[in-house]
Amino acid sequence: MRRRLTVALLWLLGCGESAREAEARAVAGGGGAGGGGGGQAHPETCPATPSARRWDLQAAPFTLEPGSEKLDIAPIQMNNDTPVAVRRFDWNSTPGLHHATVNAPVPSLAFAPPIFGVNTLAATMSHSLPCGYGLMLDPQQVLFASYHYVNASTTPLTAHIGLTLFTEDPATLTAAAMMMLVITDFSIPAHAAFSRETVCTVPDDVTVLSLTSHTHAHGKGVDIYVVGGEQDGRLAYTTDEWDDPPWNDLDPPLKLKKGEGFRVVCKWFNDTDKEVGFGLTSSNEMCAAIGHYASSRHPMIGMSSNGAECTTQYLVPPHP
Repeated sequence: MRRRLTVALLWLLGCGESAREAEARAVAGGGGAGGGGGGQAHPETCPATPSARRWDLQAAPFTLEPGSEKLDIAPIQMNNDTPVAVRRFDWNSTPGLHHATVNAPVPSLAFAPPIFGVNTLAATMSHSLPCGYGLMLDPQQVLFASYHYVNASTTPLTAHIGLTLFTEDPATLTAAAMMMLVITDFSIPAHAAFSRETVCTVPDDVTVLSLTSHTHAHGKGVDIYVVGGEQDGRLAYTTDEWDDPPWNDLDPPLKLKKGEGFRVVCKWFNDTDKEVGFGLTSSNEMCAAIGHYASSRHPMIGMSSNGAECTTQYLVPPHP
């Protein structure tokens, strides 16, 4: 339970942004209005169906004073009368965002598991699941946008968060969910390069659809390798970007059998005078591999601590 709560809080609360990250860009103002709706057919590379819908959603705008930051959770009501399955999501926000997740509450839990993440300093992002897969949402779904904003400018910033979802009838798609593999036990020496890796295995046969990664400003790269099975050692994902790591679709999707998994390698360079370890604050670092998979509608997490390998487990018990 401690492991589940730790990772849930990690993604619900977001992660800290250092002054060096905030100073790396100019922050512009913007605005938005609350509300939601939908009904338009949406263009896709996958065959469209009569149930295709577009939902344009926005959180209430907020203002940050110069030199301030805000970490909060904004509720967004979908107003969908029936269950829907999300095939694509578009994020559009005022510059100044460091990190955000969109979470879908589960009635039996005290927190809302994430369904996708906005892991970029860019103001916009778009990601689609492969044809045939979707993230399942309940009727009258309330989404929580968990965000961290910084206003590094000398003028007030009016920030907005806009989210567009493209959905289909859940009966036509296979349920997908989010998976997260997190390394927490590392300490990066001052003025030194450092790397840390772990192996996480899956508890059931799964089909991995996409992968991305997350570090802070000291990050110099993340590599994700397949462990076990016929594709043992395959490099499934690599990036040297900490501020805008790509969401890579796996084409074809990667099929993992129970007991197979990933080796996650994170690399950093610490140019400060102090050691840097894992955490959410401006002086900390992170290492995470994130993706979508099919097999259950519920998220899976793996967490490595004390140098141990991790076995990925369900954040919420899967449906029978």
